[in-house]
Amino acid sequence: MFGIHHMRRPARDFDGDSLRNMLPKAVSSLEWAVSEGKGRVYVHCTAGLCRAPAVAIAYMFWFCDMDLNTAYDTLTAIRPCGPNKKAIRGATYDLAKNDPGKEPFESLPEHAFENVADWERKLIQDRVRNLRGA
Repeated sequence: MFGIHHMRRPARDFDGDSLRNMLPKAVSSLEWAVSEGKGRVYVHCTAGLCRAPAVAIAYMFWFCDMDLNTAYDTLTAIRPCGPNKKAIRGATYDLAKNDPGKEPFESLPEHAFENVADWERKLIQDRVRNLRGA
């Protein structure tokens, strides 16, 4: 058999909040597929311009030791597109700062969560991996 796995992680197109909420589970699915190491992983949305690139960029940011701008520039140099950086930053914030008393993401500076400390990256990775099967 081919060993093809189809995984869906729906998000509304051009909706930053929907993308922000979907990213951790989508990246969890992508990380699982990559960690299996049995072939290639194809990530796509309808047009391939926003949601799918955002998933790939978030994966590169959270799991490939890149800051957000490096991941964004690396992918968009290969595939011209316009994924929502704010949604990726918001999802990063949600994963790194899982605290009800935290300052709202919307009140943070525009560059907040474009990079994370090593301990935050490890925390994000653990939280994303724990979403497998969710």
